[in-house]
Order: sequence, then structure tokens, then C-alpha cells
Amino acid sequence: MLLRGKILKVLSFITMPREAFRRIDRTPRWKVPVIFVAISSLTIGWCMIPAMEEPLRKIYDRSFGNGALLVASVMKSLMVISVVVETSFRILRWVIVTSTLYGLSRYFTGNDDNLFRRLFAIVAYSEVVFVLMSFLNLLVVYTRGVDRIESSADLTTVNKGLEIFFDAGSNPSLTTLLNNINAFSILYILILSIGFSVATRMNRSASVGFVSLAWLVWVLFCMTQPFIEEACLRMIS
Repeated sequence: MLLRGKILKVLSFITMPREAFRRIDRTPRWKVPVIFVAISSLTIGWCMIPAMEEPLRKIYDRSFGNGALLVASVMKSLMVISVVVETSFRILRWVIVTSTLYGLSRYFTGNDDNLFRRLFAIVAYSEVVFVLMSFLNLLVVYTRGVDRIESSADLTTVNKGLEIFFDAGSNPSLTTLLNNINAFSILYILILSIGFSVATRMNRSASVGFVSLAWLVWVLFCMTQPFIEEACLRMIS
């Protein structure tokens, strides 16, 4: 019953965001969302591994023949690592978004009444939007059937962004930007703006603007990720 109550408390940030954020603003606790996101992300990520493996298996069967089993085994290990890294990446997003919102709030309002801790808790609880997105994506993938997956594009069915309307070509930064403008990121901005408004007493339109700016800072950070990874690979090699 206690676990069920904690889960319902986290989900209330989608169903009744203003009331939920007022409660968190009074008693800012972030351990519950951290545990919830960590467990749910690892669970969903683990369940997605067979789906992630399917298009690679088909490619390996055609390309490597008898060596496909060995290559697939190595790739599965890399997938497990990516699941753990993605969970850590979520928490990094909280820090960047919270820091941006904290800086904007301090500059424009001067408010610092335990503000960073309150904003961090609000940002952490808002992550439930992306947990819901991952769950729906997993549900759609398995409803369609893992054997029907032909490419990595089939793994992201519910969180398609503007990349479906614009061709980014081979530009990874532009692809990242377009992918991060989707229905769930917009929902995240709207819900988080409610929490930001509660914490800072700003009006709704200003809150939406500041949260959108914080999200843009995160997206710009994500756009540098391919270049950072390439630089790291060069250093290793």
C-alpha cells in the first residue's frame, strides 16, 4: 500500500499538477522521484533491449553469417551499458534545467528562499512525463511485435518530433534539435511551468517562457553530445 501511494503521488503531477507542486513546494523532497525514475528507467530500458537487438540481429545475420552471434553478444552488452547511461543522463538533465531556472529566477526576482532545492524537486517530479513516454513507447513496440522491427526508427513510435516533417540529412545536431521538439517535451514544458510558477510566484506566461528557455539550454547541450562522443573515441583510439 505504501509503494502504491508513492507511485500515485508521482503520477499526480500529470493529473493534478498545481496541487501536487504546491505540496512539493512546501516540503521539497526529491528522493522519491529519483528512486521512481531510476527503477522505471532501468526496467523499461531492460525490456527494450530485445527490441533494440532485433534490427541489429537481422543486419548481423545478413552481414556476418556465423559470426553474428558473437557480434550480437557484444552489442547486447553495449545496450545494457546504454540503459544505465540513459538513467544517469536523466539526472544530469535535472541539474542543468534546475540550474538554468534557478539562475533566471535569481536574476529577475531575487528570490532565494531554499529555491534551488524546491526547483530541483519540482523538476525531478516533472520527469514523470518522460517516464510515461517511455512506457507508452514500450507498449506500442511490444503490441506491434518485436519481430516487425526493421530499423531504429521503429523503436521511437510515440515520441516522434519535427524530424518527421523536416529532413535533417546527416546532421546529428539538427536531428537532435528536431527530435526534442515533440508532444511530450511540450507537455513537460507546460507541466514544469506550473511548478515553476508555484515556486517563484511568476505569472503563467513568464513561467512558460523561462521553462522553454531552460529546455532549449538542455537541447543545446544534447546537440554537443555527438561531438563529445567523437572526441572521446579519437582520444581512446
